[in-house]
Amino acid sequence: MKLHFLCLILPLTAVLGTSSLHGEPEKSLLRDPSMTIVAPGPKGPKGMWAGAPAGKGTFHFRKEGDDLVCRATSDGVARLQVGVAIQFDPANPPVPAGTLLRASVWVRGNVKLLGEGGQGPAVQVIVEGVAKGVSEWLAPSRKPDGKGRPQDVIPTTGEVPWTYLESVFAMPANTQKISMLMYLMNSDGELEWKNPSLTVAENSPAITATFPDRFQTLAEVNAERAPQELANYNKRWSEIKAKVQVPSADSLYTPHSKLTGPHPRYLFAGTPLAEMKRRYQDAAFQPYVSRLRAQVETIIAEPVPGKPNLDAEDPLRPYAEKLAPLALVVKLEPNETLRAKARTVLNKWIDATIEWGLPLRDLPLSQQIFGLCAVYDWLYDDLTSEERSKIRKAIIDRARWMRDPINSSAAMWRGTQHSANHNWFNYSALACAASVLWGETDSPLEPSEPKTWMDEAMENFYVVEAIQPKDGGAMEGFLYQDYGLRPYFDFAVLAEQLTDGPRSFVDTASVRSLSSRVHALLPGNRGFFTYGDSEPKMFSSGAQFRYIASRLKDSRAQLLAGIMEKNYEPQAGIEIGAGNWRTIFWLDNNVATAIQSDLPLQNDQTDIGIFTARSSWAPDASFFGLRCGPATGHTASTLMGNGYTNGHGAPDQGNFTFYYGEANVIPGSNYARTKLSRHHNLVAFEGRDKQQNQLVDQLGGGQAWFGMGNTYSKIKRHAAVTNVMHHPAWHSYMCDLGGVYLLQDSREPAQSFYPTYLRSITYLTTGAVVIVDKIECPQPRTFHFRLLTAAQDMTSEGNDFAFTVKGVPGKILNLSKQQFESSVKKEENYVWRDGKRDVAILTARDQTKAIFVTVLAMNGAEKNLSVQADEKEIIISGVSGKETPVSIQWKPVDDGVPSYPKPQ
Repeated sequence: MKLHFLCLILPLTAVLGTSSLHGEPEKSLLRDPSMTIVAPGPKGPKGMWAGAPAGKGTFHFRKEGDDLVCRATSDGVARLQVGVAIQFDPANPPVPAGTLLRASVWVRGNVKLLGEGGQGPAVQVIVEGVAKGVSEWLAPSRKPDGKGRPQDVIPTTGEVPWTYLESVFAMPANTQKISMLMYLMNSDGELEWKNPSLTVAENSPAITATFPDRFQTLAEVNAERAPQELANYNKRWSEIKAKVQVPSADSLYTPHSKLTGPHPRYLFAGTPLAEMKRRYQDAAFQPYVSRLRAQVETIIAEPVPGKPNLDAEDPLRPYAEKLAPLALVVKLEPNETLRAKARTVLNKWIDATIEWGLPLRDLPLSQQIFGLCAVYDWLYDDLTSEERSKIRKAIIDRARWMRDPINSSAAMWRGTQHSANHNWFNYSALACAASVLWGETDSPLEPSEPKTWMDEAMENFYVVEAIQPKDGGAMEGFLYQDYGLRPYFDFAVLAEQLTDGPRSFVDTASVRSLSSRVHALLPGNRGFFTYGDSEPKMFSSGAQFRYIASRLKDSRAQLLAGIMEKNYEPQAGIEIGAGNWRTIFWLDNNVATAIQSDLPLQNDQTDIGIFTARSSWAPDASFFGLRCGPATGHTASTLMGNGYTNGHGAPDQGNFTFYYGEANVIPGSNYARTKLSRHHNLVAFEGRDKQQNQLVDQLGGGQAWFGMGNTYSKIKRHAAVTNVMHHPAWHSYMCDLGGVYLLQDSREPAQSFYPTYLRSITYLTTGAVVIVDKIECPQPRTFHFRLLTAAQDMTSEGNDFAFTVKGVPGKILNLSKQQFESSVKKEENYVWRDGKRDVAILTARDQTKAIFVTVLAMNGAEKNLSVQADEKEIIISGVSGKETPVSIQWKPVDDGVPSYPKPQ
């Protein structure tokens, strides 16, 4: 007689598994693939404790044979509990008091405890009801020894093989709930539990309860959940389509004859096979062909791994991305030996990919669809019917799983985050699968399935284009290196080559404006000024810009592609070759290359809020970049609301980057998953009440910027640049930042308030930046003006600071009228990744108003400069030796400058 557990993390009512006595596990039924469950919660057994960073722990179920395995991971975070609660209600069916119950589970892992209170691989049974008090531990490090003292059963650190744990206890009277908690706490590593169960012990007093002969399997419960999950998805999607006014898919496209024509279709449709074979021999394409061959030689030399962790995005993504280059060499390579090797290794990778099963994360899933589609489509005539059937089934299985309403990983992005690279990969992969399988009559596809996939992709990318900023396309997908560009252009090219319709996804304002990124090149062409997680010096391939140049005859895109290729360095963990094989399809040397020195020296992208200016196009030029605007741009925010954000594109409101030559004086934020204000050059507001005696250095008075939907949707108004003035010798920007800082204070009737925070930044092409911050609060606060530099040798000189960066001397002048405390503090920061760096800090204690006036100057550029600032205006004198001062009003003025978006 057995009792069965119910999972509470998600709305499942499934029985997770049972086991017989003495730990011999019975077989458990589980849907294949298993659900991925990441269960952050405010407290208790539902996942992460309050304060644990998102993304630092996961929990999911999978099936090994017929056994249920639960796996938790923790990434070195204290106060982190990752786990699941399985509950049983002893009233249904009734279990009499005094019944002896056995809780059991198998456990294995590799764990290192962190700090005090580390519990490592823990399993706890808690009995709740009118009478509480039974708490049985199965934890390897905390199992009672009979006297209430912990007793080590298995090591708390290091590798632990499968170990059986059990505890027998008597059911107390009035029990209302029994919870079996499995979690990994205050630990670094991973842990797995197998077949958790609660059974009646063999020597228990007889009970008369009648138990059902059969319980639901997880697959059956998932089938019951599917309609509700689909209804939820359809509701969200309908709301978005209504906001953007998305037309029906049938009015967006009609299938072109090539979509039902012979293979290959994917990318080859616009460049026939004969032309591709010619290019493969053409001298102009040899740099890209050589890189492709080298990539394939590397893949050939690598062993095909055993079954990897299906919950990991890496290395699953690079594994899947090996299929397309191998298939391309098999299709085009004249060298019989290399082609035969590539075909042999390709077969091994296809077999392994299929045998591993379906990935649990959406990005590896979409990458596998792309790779398998390339093999199926490009080598269609070279495959046997058995090979075609096998690969086709794998594509269909993955496309269906992508659309499965219970696929929680894909559901996080599909139909919601249209700015994110996940969304683009998912829908582009569906479009690719539709394109290569369209019109097949001998497959298990329903006739309507490929059209449904293409319909959804068309509607999705209609929304993407509708909400893209029109002056730079700087959403996450377009901005995140060229990683997000690949799925966008894969879809855009498929739509252009294989369908007819009024909508182009290539000749659009956002795509045309992508070449404006050339204005954001850092000195020496060593990277881009950007924001969010993209590192400034990152380049991938220039393939997508080759396509823009070819398709739109864009000389700037041709210039940019060449610069990216010249600076390209393979990025480990993303992919081998970074998509360079696409350049063989897209390079057009007949398109002219822009002359960089002829381009403007400043560029304002007001929709997304990115502003750049430079002294010249010489390698030793100084460069300034400012980020200030809605997280996803004014267009997206107007259509989708304030809470519409994306993960990689942090707001960085009011933050700036400054280069003097190739000396990175003010660095960007790089890949900091927790977007804290201390990673940026901003004023921090010292907290009160809930943040008593703490430095509140986070957006919204204690909120992080990564995953900031809840905070950002409640802000008073967007940060925005409200006024801009340009001059050959200087560029001035006025920023309104107050609306994004909601500060807690019990002295206010509403218990919180928004401060006044205006920032004026003036970039001088001589190599200086003038920063004036005006702060006002209704109650006294302590303000900290913080300036992060790349300096490692900063010294305080009275009110000022001196430093060097790469041998270039620099100064920070404190020209404030108020006397502020001056200090230098070394901080560990995501910006640098190479240890602690100096931060210059000016502190105004217990003030309601403060005006910080600082000048950041390199190599003597501060000479003859003076700055006066009060409540009305800012006067900068001595710019380039000019006697006429620069006058900047705190409020926008009508000076003939084009109007800029005002805060919403």
